[in-house]
Amino acid sequence: MRGHDPSNGVQDARTQPRLGVESMNRLLMAGALALTMIAGCESGPTIRANLDPGANLASYKTYMFPEKTGLDRPGYSTPISSYFKEAIRREMDARG
Repeated sequence: MRGHDPSNGVQDARTQPRLGVESMNRLLMAGALALTMIAGCESGPTIRANLDPGANLASYKTYMFPEKTGLDRPGYSTPISSYFKEAIRREMDARG
């Protein structure tokens, strides 16, 4: 007789329980969650700047923005470009 042999506790391949669709979905979701968590633990961005220690920035008294930026259309300023311009104005004004 094929199937489960109670004498040695071994099951035939045809009688072993199979993973159902629900179990497979749970397994895939757990794997996706684990990968997402691992990716979230990655270190922050690398910030680089080109500086000239000899530059005299105190000699500059004014600044301006170009009339047309890459984000803006004629007669229309996008919220993101307005946000950046205002942040730059605030920082530049704070520095005199």
